[in-house]
Amino acid sequence: MVSLIGLGTDRFKQAIEGTIQIHTIFSHIFKGTLDHWQPSTFTEYQAINMANRYFTSWHQNPNAVPIDFHTLVDPNRTLCNMATGDLVHCKENNVHYFELYINEDVQEK
Repeated sequence: MVSLIGLGTDRFKQAIEGTIQIHTIFSHIFKGTLDHWQPSTFTEYQAINMANRYFTSWHQNPNAVPIDFHTLVDPNRTLCNMATGDLVHCKENNVHYFELYINEDVQEK
């Protein structure tokens, strides 16, 4: 995990406010599907924590059972080759993808 900490700077506060606004907009579009988001804190400062959804640390989950990436997700096995050392791709790392299909045969009324 990576944490970004602005140490109270105005620019970072603006970035936090912008992130909250973006999340609010997405929450209205994707009703009921987004997790609640708020900035983390480090001592008294706001922070943004980031982590990937593809891998888990063996240290955090020593009982993880490795699974393969779907070929549509990793056709060139790039992600698979990154799962070395302390990283494992397991059931808990399942990432969902959504695609919008527009039926052009249906006319809007």
